[in-house]
Amino acid sequence: MRLTAAVDGSILDDAKQLAATLGLGPADLDTFVTGWQDANGVAFNVASWDADPMWITAAQSTLARPTWDTTSAINMTGAGRAQLALTLWTVDMTLPMPTALIGALTVIGGIPPLDALAAMGLTQTPEPIP
Repeated sequence: MRLTAAVDGSILDDAKQLAATLGLGPADLDTFVTGWQDANGVAFNVASWDADPMWITAAQSTLARPTWDTTSAINMTGAGRAQLALTLWTVDMTLPMPTALIGALTVIGGIPPLDALAAMGLTQTPEPIP
């Protein structure tokens, strides 16, 4: 299933830790890109990837350091904070799609990435916001 995520700068570092915890390697620390904003001009970083159904299960389960992280590169406390801030929606849910909020890690699954970002209330900025 295609997942699309958005996070503002207040928890970006923690969201990166969660992405690496649930991902395949250290490159997942660089999952999020800049260039999106909400209606108030708040900058959001976004990511989109194809995820195995087990990703959703793992994202909602007790986190464990991945076996590839032999140098403890991942801040597991930060990953846990991001997990607590996670709002996950998939196409099989009857609830309305969530919007991107400050302090939340919003993930929408099962729809095209640009549609997911629009549903979150985000638009692309002409250039990245610092």
